[in-house]
Amino acid sequence: MQVLPGAADGQFDAFARGLSHMQALLGAHFAPAQAGSAYASAAVARAMHAIAHHAGDGGAGIGQSSWGPTGFAVVPAAAAAQQLLAAARESIDPALVVHVVRARNHGARVEPLPASQRAA
Repeated sequence: MQVLPGAADGQFDAFARGLSHMQALLGAHFAPAQAGSAYASAAVARAMHAIAHHAGDGGAGIGQSSWGPTGFAVVPAAAAAQQLLAAARESIDPALVVHVVRARNHGARVEPLPASQRAA
C-alpha cells in the first residue's frame, strides 16, 4: 500500500520502501529454489545489499527483474544514481554489467512503418 500512493503523490521514499518490501516478499517465495537466497545470483545479491546499505531507508527501491539474474535499484535522480553507484562500487563484482538508465515516462507508442518497410 505504499508503491502506488507513493508514485501518485510524488513521495519517493514511500514508493521505494514499498517496492523493496514487495521485492523482498517475492524473493522469499523463490528463496527455496535459489539456495535460500532472495536473489538468483550471489553477485547480484551482494550488489543489491550494498546499494540498499548506502541508500538508507527509502533512498532506493531494489529488487530483481523477472526473477533473475538482473537486479535493479530505482532512485529519484541520475545524480543520486551516480553517487550511489560510486559508494557501492567496491562491493559490486567487477564481472557484473551495471547501467544507469532513466525511465521512459510515457506509455507505449504505436507508429506506422514507412511504406518502404512494409511487407508487400
